[in-house]
Amino acid sequence: MDYRIEFALKALRTDNFRALCVEYGISAKTGYKWRARLLRRGLEGLAEESRRPHQHPEQLSAEVICEMVRLKRLHCKRRLKSAAGGARKVLHLPGKEDWFFGFSSSC
Repeated sequence: MDYRIEFALKALRTDNFRALCVEYGISAKTGYKWRARLLRRGLEGLAEESRRPHQHPEQLSAEVICEMVRLKRLHCKRRLKSAAGGARKVLHLPGKEDWFFGFSSSC
């Protein structure tokens, strides 16, 4: 992080920003990002951030996941066709159309 702090502080007072980026071996895009973080959040903004997405557009809701687990457990208890209660089997269980909106059973 010392490397980033040093770069960001120099970036605030340089006339040739791209040359400074070349000197530090980083892209101009990364340099502008680090400088903006320093200005916006101070030194804490230069710390490494998680690359994990904050949200996923196709993420299932907690209610849907709970219902899937319930159906899988129910299926395993009854042992309808086999002991395994995989996703394909859960998709074909009766009554799943009520809660499993947007997905077809043709998977």
